[in-house]
Amino acid sequence: MDAFAVSASVAEREPIGTVFDRFWGQHRESSPAPGRLSIGNIGKLTSGALTRSEYTRHAVVCALTPFIHPDLYAGGGGTV
Repeated sequence: MDAFAVSASVAEREPIGTVFDRFWGQHRESSPAPGRLSIGNIGKLTSGALTRSEYTRHAVVCALTPFIHPDLYAGGGGTV
């Protein structure tokens, strides 16, 4: 499955989990069923440099930054 096939599957609104399962099944050895501690797709894309939980943690921290330092953002008071 190449990048064009992935984008076609997404355009057809196929569930992203199904698309990635098929993609990794053709490009990597199969992995155990996804669990809370699995590296996820981002882990596979980064060869383990960043896991799904780390990626989520970083996103949450970045989203909360305006509330931690509201004086540095337009509108102040924590409004984004």
